[in-house]
Amino acid sequence: MLLMLSQVLKHVRLWYRQLLRMTSYLDRTHLPLPVTKFISSAGRHVAYCLLPLLLAFYEVENNQDSGALAPALLFFAVVLSLAGVLYFCQDNLLFYADTPENSRLFVQTPPDWVPYEAVHILTDDVVSLHAFLLKSQHWQTCPTVVYLHGNAGNIGHRLPNALEMVEKLGVNVLLVDYRGYGKSGGSPCERGLYADGKAAVQYAACYPGLDHSRIVVFGRSLGGAVAVQLAADPSVAGLLSMLIVENSFTHIADVAE
Repeated sequence: MLLMLSQVLKHVRLWYRQLLRMTSYLDRTHLPLPVTKFISSAGRHVAYCLLPLLLAFYEVENNQDSGALAPALLFFAVVLSLAGVLYFCQDNLLFYADTPENSRLFVQTPPDWVPYEAVHILTDDVVSLHAFLLKSQHWQTCPTVVYLHGNAGNIGHRLPNALEMVEKLGVNVLLVDYRGYGKSGGSPCERGLYADGKAAVQYAACYPGLDHSRIVVFGRSLGGAVAVQLAADPSVAGLLSMLIVENSFTHIADVAE
């Protein structure tokens, strides 16, 4: 058994060295940085997750008398490996931070006719979030909408909708990019998005001059799940005067169906 494990680990080390060479090559290409990060990260996860499969193949190959146990062993290894790949890659299946192309590199800025500030919000786990605070004509007395967008693109793609809110509803809009989106730092994950939404609401609640009694959280699509979580959080709910959810979902399993 120890000899088998030693041989398999030897192959894994060789595989990992090839992966490092590929990552080094990608760094010298002109691919967007998020693409190279995804490929290198996904490659490492796949390498780790396929270890049970390699062990099973090695065991079957070197023990021809394993008989009926061989198919069961291989089946179990395949299931375990696939489960590991799906677990480590699930965030990449849910969050499309670089769709449309170059969404992590280029973020459209608001037009000149609307007063705004480009701000950076720091979360509790020290991740810097890029945001636009769009101000209405009567910005000190009107409601402020914390806008939580969907799972693709960045805050620049939401400007047409946000500008309509400012112009037609007379509200301020705090447009926030989640971690790993636009010019925000970090990488997206479920728990991280909740922390990002919480930081955005707290920022609006502490911003000098805003009416802190009229903070509205608005969640569209994926942002709806974040918005509902914020409204259910006792440390945040007291800061909110209203919750609005648009085009969201009841459960992530329903999305899969």
